[in-house]
Amino acid sequence: MKKSLRKYSILFPVAILVIMMVFTVGEYFSADTSISSEKIYASKIHMGYNTEKTVDGFVRVSDMSPGSTSLFYYPDSQDSHNRDVFQAFNLIRLPEYLGGAANDASAFRAYSALDLVSHCYIKYWPDEGRNHRIEDPCNSSGYRVYDGVAIHPHEKVIKGSNTGALPQLDLSIDDDGFLLVESPTFTREENGVIGVGRDVSDEEILAGSKILMDAYSSKLPESVIVPLTFDAGYYLHFVDPGNHDRPIFKYYHPTSRLDTISLQVIPNSYCIRESWTPDSHGFARESFGIYDQMIFYEIRDDDYDYVYFDFCLDGHWYKIESTVSFDKLSQIVIDEFVGRNNN
Repeated sequence: MKKSLRKYSILFPVAILVIMMVFTVGEYFSADTSISSEKIYASKIHMGYNTEKTVDGFVRVSDMSPGSTSLFYYPDSQDSHNRDVFQAFNLIRLPEYLGGAANDASAFRAYSALDLVSHCYIKYWPDEGRNHRIEDPCNSSGYRVYDGVAIHPHEKVIKGSNTGALPQLDLSIDDDGFLLVESPTFTREENGVIGVGRDVSDEEILAGSKILMDAYSSKLPESVIVPLTFDAGYYLHFVDPGNHDRPIFKYYHPTSRLDTISLQVIPNSYCIRESWTPDSHGFARESFGIYDQMIFYEIRDDDYDYVYFDFCLDGHWYKIESTVSFDKLSQIVIDEFVGRNNN
């Protein structure tokens, strides 16, 4: 009997300690959701090019122009002292080309400021050329600003097969124009789990990719072929504006996310000449012909085996690079670009 009592006297404080740890971790990773909605308090708003606007108060829609951002804390955003990164959020008004001109909640995003892998602070830079992504200064390529989806999915997969996305807060606007945070549910399926991520289906990612594609379509000539999906199962995942209105389109495969395909289309008057060859940059080039079209390629044995293709269509230089095998990538080039242009 005494042995049993001694056993329980040991187990009881251990059980209490475990329960306290569970509650402590839960409080650390999630915010109090008892408040139905809460105004966002900020001290300053970054407008781009090192330009800041002092607010020191609750944020109205009119305080933020398209392509601006501010850091705030949740819950109780007015209390900015003794806070940690698990309570930090980036408030972003989207750039105008992604819907930031709308004077309603659809123009705004509030993402966790904690990277899902490195747990570094991540930041949105409103400056042109950077305003399409949320950047991680530590070890990853960051996230799409439109929906918080990881730019390189394989870097952000945590405890599941779905693509990693930043946890986010649902926003609304009250009658006086103040931005409000609606009570979140911090699960992977809802608002996400801080420091872990938010589950997003392939269908949702593709819908966001369609919006990104439409945002850049006005900059592309009608003759340019940039598919949203490839028959081989790849789909557009990210659009990088690149330099001089030369966006780079990145494709991924939902079941083989280490296989990536990058496409850039460059206007090039030399493409109309039969003697055109791409700049080899010091690497040996091989070529093959199909549909009276010359396709140049090279395989570089770097850390990964990268395959590079160059070809001309309608006066545009198509540059494709990938970790996909040569046979698979050449079939994609033929089926999705050269072949379609000759049907």
